[in-house]
Amino acid sequence: MNVIKISASDFRKNMFRLLNQVINENYKIMIQRPDGEVLITKNTLQKQDKFSKIPYLNAVAVGVGDSDLINHKLADWTEEPNVT
Repeated sequence: MNVIKISASDFRKNMFRLLNQVINENYKIMIQRPDGEVLITKNTLQKQDKFSKIPYLNAVAVGVGDSDLINHKLADWTEEPNVT
């Protein structure tokens, strides 16, 4: 992996080009400051689904069949809707 050592003012001048190199070409940028150095690298951690660790819950009670779960008579539609 290539490391680009650069001053803060040069980084500000070429920031977007340098950040694209970090993302697309796996470069590291070392920004040299009077107080110390700042390292910019690409995040290589895989994003994990928030629900992947939750175990599956079978919520249907024992003895309940498909015909018990489906209720087709929630409302009676005996009239035509009033559409004008």
